[in-house]
Amino acid sequence: MSDAEKLSNARTYIGSGTPEDPYVVDWDLDDPEDPYNWPNLQRWIITAQVFTSSFVLFFIPLTLLSSWHLAHGQFPLAAPRIREASKPPCAT
Repeated sequence: MSDAEKLSNARTYIGSGTPEDPYVVDWDLDDPEDPYNWPNLQRWIITAQVFTSSFVLFFIPLTLLSSWHLAHGQFPLAAPRIREASKPPCAT
């Protein structure tokens, strides 16, 4: 693509680009990259991927933490400072 073609395809934005009148950047009408124009199936797939990633990232460490005392009983290899921190607080 030549420079002339790039300039002719350049977008113009509302505003002058100053702090008092900044540019307003928005999607083109019927832009295929605009998420509002994506098919519903594609949006749901991305939503499911984000949900699954979030669930796994927070759930897996919690399951490991909840079973720490069981593993520590069988394999007491942790440093003393970690062992002390993993003990439940004393009931008063």
